[in-house]
Amino acid sequence: MVLDLRFKKKISEDYIDLFNKVSTDSIDDFYDFFNKISKNQPLDWWLSSPASRYNLSSPLFHNFCSINLVKILIKENRIPNLIIVDSKAVKVELTKYFNNNNIKIKIIIYNYYLNFFKLRIKNIIIFLHQLFYRVVQLLIFNFFIKIKKISNLKNIIIIDKYIFPKYIDKERYYNGLKENISQNQINQIYFIPTLAMIQITDLYKTYKKLLFSEEKYIFKENYYTFSSIIYSLFHYFRKRNIKIKDAIFNEINFCNIIKEELSNDTIAFFAGVESFLTIHFIKNLKKTNISIYKVIDWFENQTIDKAWNYGFNKYFPDVSSLGYKGMAPSQMLQSEMYTLEVERNNFFLPKKIGVIGRGFIEEAKRFNRNTPVIVCPAFRFDYLWKKRSKFKRKEEKLKILFALPITVDQSIRILSKLIDFENSNNYEILIKPHPTTKDEIYINYLDSIKFRNFSVTNLSTNLILPDIDFFVGGMSSISLEAICLGKKVIIVNNELGINYFTIPKKIDKNLYLILKLTNNLFSLIKSYKTPIENVNKNKIFEIKKEFFEPINDESMKNFFN
Repeated sequence: MVLDLRFKKKISEDYIDLFNKVSTDSIDDFYDFFNKISKNQPLDWWLSSPASRYNLSSPLFHNFCSINLVKILIKENRIPNLIIVDSKAVKVELTKYFNNNNIKIKIIIYNYYLNFFKLRIKNIIIFLHQLFYRVVQLLIFNFFIKIKKISNLKNIIIIDKYIFPKYIDKERYYNGLKENISQNQINQIYFIPTLAMIQITDLYKTYKKLLFSEEKYIFKENYYTFSSIIYSLFHYFRKRNIKIKDAIFNEINFCNIIKEELSNDTIAFFAGVESFLTIHFIKNLKKTNISIYKVIDWFENQTIDKAWNYGFNKYFPDVSSLGYKGMAPSQMLQSEMYTLEVERNNFFLPKKIGVIGRGFIEEAKRFNRNTPVIVCPAFRFDYLWKKRSKFKRKEEKLKILFALPITVDQSIRILSKLIDFENSNNYEILIKPHPTTKDEIYINYLDSIKFRNFSVTNLSTNLILPDIDFFVGGMSSISLEAICLGKKVIIVNNELGINYFTIPKKIDKNLYLILKLTNNLFSLIKSYKTPIENVNKNKIFEIKKEFFEPINDESMKNFFN
């Protein structure tokens, strides 16, 4: 039996269910360990990949759970013949453990020296690309945009906002905000844009679009300098010199495993650089005569969020701050699900955290009871509370929406199930890519498997979801939205490791189906043509009430005050 423990690789069906159980059971131990290794660490640690706990890109939690899985398999006498890993440090530590316990298991790494060489080259390219990009970005802003620094502003509200190629002049985060506040409050609001995934050739026109939009922006680029860029880029060197003390947990020394990740710049180097620039921006903003009433962070507790909150806690300690979690968090995505006491003690959290429904409060406080968690409006999901006109579609075909998650690998695996529809023309297939990914990736994939009976849509969810019959997806808030609209929901199991379901555990499992990739999607949909038993409108209404707070006076007061 072969056990493949490489990060983001397919785990054998013999082990995947146990791996997911072990991952869930390992969370408490992982945070005991994380708290230990994070004591007295410098800022470069907190703005690095392993400290992010963003386990879609950081392999630390995966490696921690993989080692626990191996120990359980040994205990249950289900020892595999071969273990495949992609980390030399993991191989070394497991080999030590096996030798100390007289266990014989072969461990291999495919193409280690070739991959090691490729990684070193990629690291250099990433560093040089960031250097070039940041310098050109600053030059374009200073010489072609030429915006004066804002001054003499009193009691403003600063709101964090990401700008993606598909969402430059289109609202993604705070839909309905301006429509539900007074003109005085609108006048108080200034957005701080973080440009993400914008090509260097598109920087100028992106800035121009933002300048001529209805929103008021304060640009970070106005408040940092070339020396700020150099200091931020040198995070590349500083993080490699971080000392990891006391990283032994359950007979395994994780020191070199963490060091290995700190030396991999394909993971979150952009986030590290942007984080240091954000802190420089806030530091220099303090030197102006601007007075701030409140700062609001779009809060996923990632590296850039930590930098945002650290900066405002340090340079504007008396200003009220809110971390707005405007999404249904993914259950096993560690940074999104949980904040930690150690993060609060080191000033990386806002003063309050806002969730979009009372059903999220208890889990959000699991490892941090001291940061208040309040209920704020579910801005992006307010359409769920609005009455919709009923109309009959002319088309006889049933509509299936494939809502793709942020990870390309899982999205491709979800789309691979379209082969099951090869000989059927009774369905209209809609594909909605995640806004951070390129449509062409999926169009080219479907072309490669010769599936052409589909259309790609980038319309807002509220314009698509009410009119579909079936929903197929993975890690996305849309799955919970679909349940609240009474749609037939199918969640595709992630065989590349941990399942990142966004449907809370307390939701009745009769309201959705789980599809394993070995099963036939077409057959499942055919058997799903009638509503699932025991589903009623009252139950769906209670779910909506618990997880999607409407925009009302109380929730808006929590957001602004």
